[in-house]
Amino acid sequence: MSLLIIHCPVKPFGSNYDYGRMDQQEHFAWILLNEPHSLFQQLKDGSLVTQDWLRLAPQGVGPIEAMPYADEVVALIPTIDVRLIETRVPLVAMKKLRQALPSLVEEYFLTNPDSMCIQLLPPQINRSATERTLALIEHHWLDWLSSQLWDLMSPSIRLVPDFFVLDMPDGGDTDSSEFHGMYDFEQSETTIITLRTGLQTGVSWSEPMLVDKGHLLFPKVSKAKTMVQFSWSWVAPRILHAYFSGAELVNAPVNLLLAQTTASKKKKIAKKSHVQVGMSGHGSNAWLNKALWIGPFMWFKRCLLAIAVGGLLHLMGLALVGWQWATQLDASASSALASPSWLINQSTPSQNSVVDVLAAARTAQNERGLLDDADFLSLAGRLEQLKIHLHRGDCIEHIRYDGKTLLFSLKKIATHDSGGAIKDIDVAKVAADIGIYVEQIDENEFQLFPYAGLLHKFEGVQSL
Repeated sequence: MSLLIIHCPVKPFGSNYDYGRMDQQEHFAWILLNEPHSLFQQLKDGSLVTQDWLRLAPQGVGPIEAMPYADEVVALIPTIDVRLIETRVPLVAMKKLRQALPSLVEEYFLTNPDSMCIQLLPPQINRSATERTLALIEHHWLDWLSSQLWDLMSPSIRLVPDFFVLDMPDGGDTDSSEFHGMYDFEQSETTIITLRTGLQTGVSWSEPMLVDKGHLLFPKVSKAKTMVQFSWSWVAPRILHAYFSGAELVNAPVNLLLAQTTASKKKKIAKKSHVQVGMSGHGSNAWLNKALWIGPFMWFKRCLLAIAVGGLLHLMGLALVGWQWATQLDASASSALASPSWLINQSTPSQNSVVDVLAAARTAQNERGLLDDADFLSLAGRLEQLKIHLHRGDCIEHIRYDGKTLLFSLKKIATHDSGGAIKDIDVAKVAADIGIYVEQIDENEFQLFPYAGLLHKFEGVQSL
């Protein structure tokens, strides 16, 4: 494991947002700590002197692209670029609270606070849930810093105000507290003075550069118990102590990068950084960065979701087909159980078993509201078929239904051979060809039997 500590430059004064032309990317100070846990144990035991490992630790000042890869990155932003406000917030849902944050800080600004990124810091122990600290950073400056930090290709990057490296103020009352402070020199001949005023609060301002530390004792820092210059010799051990002893720098999940724009913009910045690293040839361990795999992993999840949805739809289709087959089988079984063949199997063999079966089948059909072959409509349909096959046009003269059979008479039709009636043999033959049983009763008088004349050949037809 490796830990990279970065001290970001101070935001230049003015409204020009082209920070690249101002060479701000050249002013990132950094130090790399390899095996920080082992290093912390050696410093704690006293087996390693701070000055010894500080000389061997890679460090420098320059652009982000020149920094080595690290598993974790802690970036310290100067407190002078962060406005920290302690205020009361309503107890509402987090989504509504984020929407209400601009209105909570309006009283602290002379202009519209839309140009600021606002982050709600985590709640403090032994404090009311409504008492929270807000961190405000200029929108364009935070976007530029985040775009620079994404070039590191590290899986873990945190951006915290640099006052967290200072000790907590002595004394419970803020008015009587003695603050711990630090100062740093800028190229613009100014001194940046930073004090820590609470667990999540600090103040910072710039003064004309005073090289002699004694000249810093003016009224604004009269309460400063200690005033030290920013240096890796004491900042790096404090960050190590915070990482591996549970101090508030790591315990409280403060990360000002979370206040920056939206996730889509972060992905766009990450994609841009991947291209830059590939073109510049840096970052041989870039494949270890989980941000590099966000795109493929998202497509993998989409494919799994599509497969799951497709499988679910396929199972639903199979279930529907199975239900349809079950319904058809039930219907087929019901019709088979009510068929004459089943009744024949259940009846006792006798001379009139066929007649009894047909009579039972007819009764069952009538009870179910279905047509039987001996009903009038069924017989009339067969008579219509016979008339069509006789090819004599409208040749039916009279029809009479006696409840069992259909009696009908044919008109006398003149033919080329004679002017007599239609021969019975013609009607019976045509009827037999289409599966209808017809007998002639008298001249041009016929009787149509149901069931193809099956019952007519047995005794007991009158029982129907």
